[in-house]
Amino acid sequence: MPEQKERRSFKVGCVRVRPLGSGKWQADFSSDPNAPEKGQRTKRTFHALSMADARRQAVDFHNRAVAGEFRVSARAAAPTVREAIEAAVDASNANPKTRAQYLWNMERFLEWLARARPAVKRWGDLGTDAIRAYAMHGHRELHLARATLHSRLVPIKMASRYWCEDEPDRYRDVARPARLPKEEVSHRERAAREQAKALSGADTLTLLRYLKERRPDLYAPAMLQALCGLRILEVLSLRECDVDFERGVIAVTETETHKPKTVRSDRDVPLPPFVLAVLRDVVAHLPIGDRKREIFLSNLGEPWAGFDGYCHALRKAMNTCWEEWGIESLRNFTPRNLRATFATGVRSAGADARVVQAYLGHSLGDVLGSHYEQVSVERMRAEVIPAVEKWCPVNVPTPETHPMAEGVSLIESWS
Repeated sequence: MPEQKERRSFKVGCVRVRPLGSGKWQADFSSDPNAPEKGQRTKRTFHALSMADARRQAVDFHNRAVAGEFRVSARAAAPTVREAIEAAVDASNANPKTRAQYLWNMERFLEWLARARPAVKRWGDLGTDAIRAYAMHGHRELHLARATLHSRLVPIKMASRYWCEDEPDRYRDVARPARLPKEEVSHRERAAREQAKALSGADTLTLLRYLKERRPDLYAPAMLQALCGLRILEVLSLRECDVDFERGVIAVTETETHKPKTVRSDRDVPLPPFVLAVLRDVVAHLPIGDRKREIFLSNLGEPWAGFDGYCHALRKAMNTCWEEWGIESLRNFTPRNLRATFATGVRSAGADARVVQAYLGHSLGDVLGSHYEQVSVERMRAEVIPAVEKWCPVNVPTPETHPMAEGVSLIESWS
């Protein structure tokens, strides 16, 4: 019975309060209590730990309304698009790194809005057509994957829901009707795209060489993706304490910014010696301090703000490598495909499929693999690392389009 009382609505002065759940409450009142017919209906969402706390805040809303604090013109009170999205992000329960990713996606939207819809300044001016146009821009012009497009739209959809719930008389959920564009391709084209997801060993080493020369901040993370098959978030959340140089393994485990995708994703991954040498150099250049911090930093000297920031930078570097060095396989290649490159490469070099699945952190898919058979770190080391070295040999013949000298030992240059 006490729990039911905590959930009921109540009224304090001119303010009617109703619970929304999860500690959220909504205050509904007129902006001009002395002349409600002239005032504007106003809704405010706030957090309260108890009904007593909610009542105290309702009294504050009443006093402010009587004092005329909310009697402003609708145009003047309308937030800008930036302010609207930032307010929704601040009200979310996301961790700091996720909030940073939301804000990064917000900046991409604001940049597009300034170019394509310069007249849209305030949240009330934003319509569903503009959000649809932004999604089509990412699909047709930037060739973003559906998952990336979805993450780009997340802060916009958050703000749309937030302002619709907060002030339903003024704003509607404009982002809700917007959907990700459908991709209509033939079966043959889809099969060709699947085949293009994997680079050859020579092209993989060429890309890593390019990153080492032009974008050293992307070089080591991309190596872990391409030569060890790690997921992007597994790479970006890697900490100094997760690297065991004596055993030659890294621990992919739960951190403050990353949760393993499946039970099998929480694992120890043995690394090739030349990859360990690169990680040793990365750790050696870190300032002395907390070993639980992320080891990979952007070119600004700070941990990557989010998944999209890293993917955007790596995708841009891949496109530049394709244009300048003529590596045609990098055309329309995405950072996610480096994991597919690793899986295809080591399987073509003869690694056992079950061991590769365990190395990648995938479920083995049958009763034996899921419940009984255990793939040890030593077995993965014996199967996968020789396959990586066979697939990506030390000396790779250099194509004429590449400025590197023939027979250069890339592995020696890494260490």
